[in-house]
Amino acid sequence: MRTSGSGGAPWRIIAIQGLILLGLAAFFKFYLPHHERDLAARAAATREQKIKAFFQDSVVEDPQEISVPLDGAIVNRHPQSLRTTFSPQDAESALGIPDSTLTDFRGGQHLVWNHCPQAWSRL
Repeated sequence: MRTSGSGGAPWRIIAIQGLILLGLAAFFKFYLPHHERDLAARAAATREQKIKAFFQDSVVEDPQEISVPLDGAIVNRHPQSLRTTFSPQDAESALGIPDSTLTDFRGGQHLVWNHCPQAWSRL
């Protein structure tokens, strides 16, 4: 009395396990990097919106135009000025902790937010 046909059951199990492994490898190779780039792009877009909103709330444009040189041509621009002088803590509370800070020759502090450096390195 035979318990199995011609030994076909173990090959089917191995083939099914191979397909499962192939599916997992494809998932980790193709989907996860794409999903991570998508999340990084969304985070960058959200940060850009925060920066634009912060800029709109903190900068006032003068309605009077002035002529300024730009790339060898004279163009008209609206002068801009800050509504109030912000401390670095104000900017950090509105935009999050900066990735780096710089100090210029006059002692002015510059805060820098990098937009998803992991995503840029993979493109």
